[in-house]
Amino acid sequence: MSRCRSHLPRHASLPLLRAEHAIDVITAVISSPPQPETVALLLDHRHVGGRILVVEGATSVGEISDVVDCVTRLADDDPTIAALVLATVRPWAVGGPAPEDELAFFDLRADAEVGGVDLIDWFVLSATHVWSLAVRTDAQPRWRG
Repeated sequence: MSRCRSHLPRHASLPLLRAEHAIDVITAVISSPPQPETVALLLDHRHVGGRILVVEGATSVGEISDVVDCVTRLADDDPTIAALVLATVRPWAVGGPAPEDELAFFDLRADAEVGGVDLIDWFVLSATHVWSLAVRTDAQPRWRG
């Protein structure tokens, strides 16, 4: 018999004011069991969700940079895209993000800003844990709640 999973995330019209709000949405859309992928939550200036991108297999810094580039190109054509939350699922991750993730976070945030998009946070998820790159790097989390 096949198994069905159901999860009701926050209503789409509610702003994502804290990391927990974003994680609630992310866990509703990631693959189960966890698979290598990156989720991008595209938000407006009030941090209300609009679109969700799921890029299967994208887990390296280079692939995540490509996701940020894609989002900034989308924002060029859609002025409602003002902010971004990233979540990379690495089921094998133990002990948190890789050192190169911490360095890349600042570059990704800068690249997003050049494209007119605020990278609020980037989460790395394992099969059992969630880590925030904004917290791990002592960067200023940009949540509004």
